[in-house]
Amino acid sequence: MLASRFLIYNKKRTLNTILSITLITTLLLTISLIFSSFHKYLVQTELKENNYHVFIEGHDFKKPTYVKSKIVQNKIIYLKYKNVYKTKQYTKDICKKIKCHNITYNEKLLSLYGLSKNSTLNLIKKLLIIILIILGTTSFIIIKNTFHLTLVERKKELGILKSIGMSKTKILKTLIEEGSITFIIGLIIGIALSLWLTTILIFIINNLLKGVLDTKIILTFYLPFIVISSIFIIIIFYSSIIIPAYKICKLNIISLLKENTIFKNKKIPKIIYHLSPIKRLAFSNYYRLKKNYRPIKHCILITSILYIAFSLYLSYSINSLNKYITLPKYDFFISTVGTEDNYKKLKKFSKKYQKYKIYSTCQIQGNIDKTSYLNKNYNQTKIIIIKNKKEGIINYITIDKENNKVTNKKQKYLKNKIILNINNSIQLTTINKIPFGLDELLTKDNIVFLTNNFNKYCPNYFLNAYIKDKKEISKHISKLKIKDEITYTDIKKATKLTKNFVKTLKLSLYGILILVILISITLINTSFSLTVYQRKKELGILKSIGSTNLNLKKLLLIESLIIIFKTFILIIPISYLISYILYQNINQTIITKIIIPNKELAYSFIVIFIIIYYSLTSNFNKIIRKPITEITREETL
Repeated sequence: MLASRFLIYNKKRTLNTILSITLITTLLLTISLIFSSFHKYLVQTELKENNYHVFIEGHDFKKPTYVKSKIVQNKIIYLKYKNVYKTKQYTKDICKKIKCHNITYNEKLLSLYGLSKNSTLNLIKKLLIIILIILGTTSFIIIKNTFHLTLVERKKELGILKSIGMSKTKILKTLIEEGSITFIIGLIIGIALSLWLTTILIFIINNLLKGVLDTKIILTFYLPFIVISSIFIIIIFYSSIIIPAYKICKLNIISLLKENTIFKNKKIPKIIYHLSPIKRLAFSNYYRLKKNYRPIKHCILITSILYIAFSLYLSYSINSLNKYITLPKYDFFISTVGTEDNYKKLKKFSKKYQKYKIYSTCQIQGNIDKTSYLNKNYNQTKIIIIKNKKEGIINYITIDKENNKVTNKKQKYLKNKIILNINNSIQLTTINKIPFGLDELLTKDNIVFLTNNFNKYCPNYFLNAYIKDKKEISKHISKLKIKDEITYTDIKKATKLTKNFVKTLKLSLYGILILVILISITLINTSFSLTVYQRKKELGILKSIGSTNLNLKKLLLIESLIIIFKTFILIIPISYLISYILYQNINQTIITKIIIPNKELAYSFIVIFIIIYYSLTSNFNKIIRKPITEITREETL
């Protein structure tokens, strides 16, 4: 009864707490639901390719009740069980009844259920747990600080309850009951929001990656993942309540009832005494109220670090994608077996479009004399021979990792001659112009060799048409009437899918980040509300001795800026460290440049300042509008 009365009396704080719990529940459950749905997608994809759990070689097989389906092909029996987790047990039972000459399990599928040595499921679980630990720790710190501030405000109330005979255990139980009520309400709303949000995310991902996904991702509840996130939510919330509640319940009655003095003697730097009166007072207040401002500093630190870490990860990911994925300058690509008849048909077809080029190509192994080619050893390099009127070689320069320089720079015009050894030694000069459509062939592992002696090297070859046009040509491919196999690639579609993949990556990362920022906004606002409320008597006294509302607001704003700047002293080195760690990990596989997080730091500073300014202004205005007598009087319980 006492717990419910307090929650009703302090409606605003109760709603803020419920909102925080709702957002945290939504965040953690949404992540687990996405993992569950992705796990189901992997299972469905594997079943689509290999719809069995095990196949055995045997005969005289009678279908047991625990077998869901069976297919027999050339004395090989493909089995799918009703319970995948008993695959090996059921298979042993079958092999006791019939002679099994060979047993082969679908290891890829079983690994998705954690039933093989190299378990994919365990890797997914570890990744989920790591993400939950990072976000869970953040949520714990923020909620614990908020509860701590709420309990500090209620010290006198708890002291009176203790003085009239209520035991420490009873008070602790009451506080836990209050928390449990808000937790249950927030949990119910959070579950509903996470289901709605996950459904929307999956719908967007399915549409963005249409054509890439083998099957549609569907909303799935995989019990182990749901249980893991539920345990995290319960531990985070109850530990956030119990730790501060236990600490404040340990205080004696005198400590709980005594009035906090407005001014405390604290050692402050001497330089502050040379500032203007309002700045001097702001610095004095900051040093005096360090403990009160600590939760706000934690919120700023965590929100900024998470934003910067996610932004840097996204930037490095996109940079890595750009290294692997180069978007060609043509729209469509057609390839078929090289014959004179096919060449005529392909040329006639291609003439209808805006721009085209047809190349005869083949790929062979060859040697380049290392003394004549940039002093690099290119022995046994893949060489793509292309029929061309001019003769020359095109390649990418590869720079050593040891020099910490970027690789895959386009080669400029080289005056020296190259000796290319393919059957017979010949000399040719490099060229500096890349013919239309050949960009994608230029990698550090390939050398594109343009030659007018094509037939000498390539008795068997392919015809490749590169077409640039806004029109769709897939419907007209059948008009080619080429008997040989035709390979057709819609580059426009591939480009769109690449861009959509990047959008999906951004959506996932920033979706999580937005929820984290919303949690921080709620809790920063709550922390400021409690801090300003605790200081209302002090503000009332300053107003009574002549301070204007503008001066008081300026005082609190200077204090807020001090908090932000003090916190960013920690944020800046941490951000550079995160960038360096990401760079070192990614640079092991892909040569990339380190990203200096100046832009991310600037954005996070601006956002934090806006959040704090809004929280400060809204909470200050609610208190300062009241008469001085009402601001300075003691609260009745």
